[in-house]
Parts: sequence; structure tokens; C-alpha cells
Amino acid sequence: EPYLTPTVTRSRDGGRTFAPARPLGPFRSRVYDALKYGDEILALAFENDATEHYVGVRPEHVYALYASADGGVHFRRRGELPFDARGRAYGTMERLADGRLITYVYDIADEYRPDYVLSEDGGYTWSAPAKTYLAKKIRNPQLARYADGYFLHGRSGSMGAEAGHLVLYFSTDGIHWDEGRYLRLREAGAGAYSNNLVVGAGARGPGKLLIQASHAYRENRTNVLHWFIKRRSEEHTSELQSLGNVVC
Repeated sequence: EPYLTPTVTRSRDGGRTFAPARPLGPFRSRVYDALKYGDEILALAFENDATEHYVGVRPEHVYALYASADGGVHFRRRGELPFDARGRAYGTMERLADGRLITYVYDIADEYRPDYVLSEDGGYTWSAPAKTYLAKKIRNPQLARYADGYFLHGRSGSMGAEAGHLVLYFSTDGIHWDEGRYLRLREAGAGAYSNNLVVGAGARGPGKLLIQASHAYRENRTNVLHWFIKRRSEEHTSELQSLGNVVC
């Protein structure tokens, strides 16, 4: 903070070299998620320069969707999402099984009930904002569709009881969530920033869902923790397999 204009760079050789960075769009903002949707790349940007606060504080602070149809060479601003972004921050986006897009954002005033919107046309139009309930709160949500359901993880809020843990929720529809479980309890300073990626998916099966998260072990010094979630082939359920941590 403050946020500058986000940029995009591309590699044609597996990450060995990269092309010069180009602006995603004209506004200072933070990109909270990106998603492959059909032949497009979609990027969720929070257009707030964070000179006053990382949450939105002005009417002009908005969430916007950018889209690229040429593999990330050019992005175009598709439009704004209908959130009242004042008091909102963070964001995550996923494609539901029926093809709709869903986007969640964090509400600093209600860590139990994040806002979400739905789109049936690839982000051109959106439903009115609604809320869902998360029994163990959420701060910086990360959403993934994997196997037969959806996984949502992040920090269990930053205020009140049981704040600061890494929490994981499961849903069969991406909207209604179970009671959640703590993957790692807070021990020291701020941590539980997380991300995920489905790895190894292909003709042999759905692969595995990799979750990574920061964990503060002393003051705000952090390690990175890793978990794999994989589906049992016969029972079609998911299990957690902890892989320990890596010091960084």
C-alpha cells in the first residue's frame, strides 16, 4: 500500500524469460484473482489505490472485471461488479458446475457473512449482492472448485474470538458452506494468507488441490505451509493430507 497500476507479463518458454510488463488497465488497483473461463482469462481487480485504507472508502472504489481473449496479450475492462465496495476488500472468483461465475468479497464489518454475486454470461451482467454464512469467519477468501465440490479457505477473521487461524470450508454448491475446520491455529503474528492450485489433473483423474498458506511462528516471521486435498477414487470423497512446512 498504496497500490499502483497492476501489470501483466507473459512467457513463451516456461518462465525462463518474460516479455516487458504492460498495464492491465488504466486504474491503480489490486488484482485479487484470475481465472480461465472458456477461451478467456478473467481478472478481478479492486480499483482502490489504498492511499486511505485497503478497504473501499469512496463511491469510486469499485470491483471490476477484466478479460483477455488472446492469451493475456490484451485485457479489456468488461465492467463493474455491483458490490458497494465501501468497507470491502479482498476477493475470489470461480466457475460453478453450471457455468455461472461466482465472486466473493470480504466485509470488514461482518467477518461471518461475505458478500457474493453471480453471473450467467461470463461477467457481463451480475445478480444483486447476497450474503452467505461462515461459522468460523473469513478474511482473505480463496475459492477453488475441485472434484465433487468447492473449497473456501482463508484467515478466520481478524477480530473477536478465534481470529487469525487458517480455516477451510467445504460446499457442494459453492454458496452454502459447512461448519469449517481449522487447518492450523494461530501461534504468533499475522499469517493465514493463502492460495490454491489444482495440480496433476488430466486423463488419469482430477489431480490434487494444493493449498499453501503463511504461518507466523514468531512475531510476524512466517513459514509457508502446504496441504494436498485429493479425492478417493472409490468413495468420491475428499481427504486432507498435510505435507508439513517449508521455511522461506
